[in-house]
Amino acid sequence: MKIDAVTAVAEARVILVSDTHLSTSAPQAQANWDAVLSYVAACAPDLVIHLGDLSLDGAGHAADLRHGRAQLDRLPVAWHAVPGNHDIGDNPWPGAPAGIAVDAGRQQRWLDIVGADHWSITAGGWVFLAVNAQLVGSGLAAEDAQWSWLDEQAGRYRGREPIALITHKPVAAPGPELAAAPPHRFWPASARGRLARLFGGTPPALVMSGHVHQYRLLRLDGADHLWVPTTWAVLPDQVQPAWGVKRCGIVSLTLTAGTLAGQKLIEPDGIEQHTITVDLPDPYRRHGLAGYLPDELGCLGHRAVRRGEQPGLHREVVPHARPPGVRHVHPGRRSAGRQQPGVRRKQFVSPGLDQQRR
Repeated sequence: MKIDAVTAVAEARVILVSDTHLSTSAPQAQANWDAVLSYVAACAPDLVIHLGDLSLDGAGHAADLRHGRAQLDRLPVAWHAVPGNHDIGDNPWPGAPAGIAVDAGRQQRWLDIVGADHWSITAGGWVFLAVNAQLVGSGLAAEDAQWSWLDEQAGRYRGREPIALITHKPVAAPGPELAAAPPHRFWPASARGRLARLFGGTPPALVMSGHVHQYRLLRLDGADHLWVPTTWAVLPDQVQPAWGVKRCGIVSLTLTAGTLAGQKLIEPDGIEQHTITVDLPDPYRRHGLAGYLPDELGCLGHRAVRRGEQPGLHREVVPHARPPGVRHVHPGRRSAGRQQPGVRRKQFVSPGLDQQRR
């Protein structure tokens, strides 16, 4: 069920999902999505927001995008979505493989199959401004149109209601982390500056993103930055450092009277913890050029952030058969990348993993 206009809700519970990587050729992604659907049906939130990478390779295969749209339509509540790099292609950046960048045709395919790629709604006293992060730096006409729209929206709501920005890619991170990051992980520096100027030096109170396949909450320059984890699979530590929590799951937001009353990581009953090349093979080695990803290895020297260093991080494992909010820990559930005693795990060797990123 897609909502097409601003929906005013005084008090709201919002479920955030990201990086589902859905395709008829990705059964593990589908099984985890089915677990999310069961949880949403049981807890009945007001809204579900998908933060991109809906499809395994919608940028290269329209069938993946159509499958992703069909899965969104299975949600029993209203939903909205923004595209990710696997849906429409990536921002251009120096050294990017040929054919990886977003173009007008790929963006139009998202519009035709899924719907709007930027939008605004109000919920729980907040204004949600969602943007197509893949357009940033593309030079496409759609990028100019989106900046104009965002300028108008910021002018309308700035100083009146708290603003939450929704984007597939994280906008920013601490300085040393930005300096060490590959060019495809965050918004380009020029776009970050333009965004700051657009909001007149007062950043959105909350910035929500996906893309990195980790759950994280950090505060930068007066704004809370919330990373929404993947529902599909995390990357192994030797390929991507752990800045947050590497778990497959979703995030629940509680919004009341213009305040963020709470946020927490939820692992619905039935969701499996997968690590690429450990629990399942790397699909982008065989899925076509649009899925190929640049190297993540340059950041391996960055210190991992310990869970205790992130105030506000809360995690609970919730079975869909129980009322929302009931704590339940599944006995024997293993962490991503960690082997249980007595359990043999197949190691998938993928020579192309060093060509991949999130």
